[in-house]
Amino acid sequence: SGGGEIVKMELLDGGRAMVTFESADVAAAVCSRTHNLAKCDLTVELLTGGEIPGTEPQGEPCLLVSDIPSGVGIDELEMYFENKKRSGGGEDAQIEYNEADGTATVVFESPSTLDRVAERTHKLRGILLSVVSGFTGDQKKKQKQTHASGGPAKAPTASISSKFEPDKVILVNIP
Repeated sequence: SGGGEIVKMELLDGGRAMVTFESADVAAAVCSRTHNLAKCDLTVELLTGGEIPGTEPQGEPCLLVSDIPSGVGIDELEMYFENKKRSGGGEDAQIEYNEADGTATVVFESPSTLDRVAERTHKLRGILLSVVSGFTGDQKKKQKQTHASGGPAKAPTASISSKFEPDKVILVNIP
């Protein structure tokens, strides 16, 4: 395939996958070749911007939080994300919490606050939280997928498109 070290691979809606390589040179080399899988030609393109073509974010920028420990209440979650020292957040945190699923959507008025919180590792009661950038519509989509399948949901497309390193990422269209 002309590839090298893969950092991350995400399956997207619509028969697509996003592959992040360790090096921009490797990503360019992969795109310079033709590829097929199970006798089907694959379309491979280098992503140079910050968004995936054909995706539209739904809602406003936010953090999608999961793996919240059982027994954590909304007050504890608010105190954590409103505390700049602990989470990088601030008093402008608006939280929508689904205690039954252990998930939350956190919106900050300031984009710089959202970015600062997204860059950190988060623990609550000694448990590592999963915190990813996304859009307010993503959490509802993710919850619907979880309930429909009975298993863990794949990350929604819009949250994946919100941040990635240009020139190291390819988009693979799978027929």
